[in-house]
Amino acid sequence: MAVRVVGRGRSNYLAGLALVAVCLSGCVASGSSPASLASGASAQSTDALQGSFSTTVSVPAGGSVDVPVSFEGSASAAVSVYATDSNVGATFGSIALMAQASPSGGSTLSVDLTSPADGSLHITNSGSQAETVGVLVMIETGRSLTVIPSTVTVTNGQTVGLDIVLTQPVAGDVVQAELVDPAGTHTSIALTPAGSGHWTGQVTPTVGGDNQVNVWTLANGIRRADVTLSVSSGTVSLSSGFTERLSDTNSDGLADALILTPTITVAQAGSYRVRATLAGSPWESWRLPA
Repeated sequence: MAVRVVGRGRSNYLAGLALVAVCLSGCVASGSSPASLASGASAQSTDALQGSFSTTVSVPAGGSVDVPVSFEGSASAAVSVYATDSNVGATFGSIALMAQASPSGGSTLSVDLTSPADGSLHITNSGSQAETVGVLVMIETGRSLTVIPSTVTVTNGQTVGLDIVLTQPVAGDVVQAELVDPAGTHTSIALTPAGSGHWTGQVTPTVGGDNQVNVWTLANGIRRADVTLSVSSGTVSLSSGFTERLSDTNSDGLADALILTPTITVAQAGSYRVRATLAGSPWESWRLPA
């Protein structure tokens, strides 16, 4: 079976607003698993920005809340607020966040900042009922967290090794991890320190479908990352490797498509769907059905 990926160019995939939209439906308190930032970007189109903070707050009807924000001395940053109602507004100091419609519904307020000083994000609600909003802060920094699994294509019950690396670690850094299965069940993953800024762990998914591994730091310069494991239901297995080739259909010397051919083993004949994700920078990914 071949998966055909069509398209000549690639553009930045800015998905931080979708992140806080998800956050509205289930972010948890500090100390538990926070919303992952690895798949999100911000209003500022640069790969140098890393997620440093995300939260949800309830803004009372006709009232306001202040959210303390630290930029860790960053040279540039972006602040976004996701709201389901247009009655929500926000300012940082004397700067008003600009509103735009969100692809997932509601509205997004955002601002790009240069050499920002720490301060409070002021969020207002002129509506007649309380509103829960999501806040996302991105900063320019070399400190980042990554999680690398031994494989992302997993047979049900297979143990997957995890390699977690934190660049620019500082004394006292602690990393935690969890597995979230398709049913939304959260299971903690034990991690073992393997050197400065390095941890390892193992996880054994037992529920078929997309299982997400979330990792995050505590206290110092919070960072988050995630990776999705595609787990078979037990009746279908996908090989760990595949062949790939470029196709130039009009012979102009430019590739028009990327053809991927995986090996799939099934217990019963029938129609099956294969999904591929083409990944670029940390903020770019394209998920394609075939």
